[in-house]
Amino acid sequence: MEEKYNNFLKRTATIIIGVPLVFLTIFWKEFPFFIFIIIIALLGLRELYSIAHKQGYKPSYILGSILTSYFIFISVYDIYSLNYHIKNIIITFFIILSLVVQLFKKEFSKVLNEISITIFGSIYLGYLLSFILKIKDLPNGNYFLISLLIITWANDTGAYLIGTKLGKNKIFPKISPKKTIEGSIGGIIFGIAGTFALKGWLNLTFN
Repeated sequence: MEEKYNNFLKRTATIIIGVPLVFLTIFWKEFPFFIFIIIIALLGLRELYSIAHKQGYKPSYILGSILTSYFIFISVYDIYSLNYHIKNIIITFFIILSLVVQLFKKEFSKVLNEISITIFGSIYLGYLLSFILKIKDLPNGNYFLISLLIITWANDTGAYLIGTKLGKNKIFPKISPKKTIEGSIGGIIFGIAGTFALKGWLNLTFN
């Protein structure tokens, strides 16, 4: 019971302190915000690779960081001076380079997994996070980002509250032992409620 209460306090403190800070970063100019997203992506990549390290794998953080940053850069700024083929050549180069680097390691049996983790981490964090910058570039994009964060927090809060009170059936016990089906349903309901609550603010229409 005490552990659950402490977790709730940590989540509450994170929201009270973190939400205003994140909202402020959203209204930064394009370049500082671009750097901020790259930093977040690289921190996430480091966390993902640290999980792999605990499983005995050693993905290349340096190559992964370069590829992650590159995905964000080309996705947002499109590198207008480079054509489509050159972009693909650069991506292919880093993929082959990651293969060569891993091949020089002693444990050959893990090479394929380490290459996959290196590349997947870059795509998962670099490519997907680049959409945050694309959303920001839309008309009223800052407000769409704020709404996205509010809906995400509503989902997380709903999953936590319902999961804590009613959660019995584990959804992914090997990956996240505390996550339950009931909590996931609660998160979806809270997320939908948050979307409808923001409908008027963003002048959204649902067909």
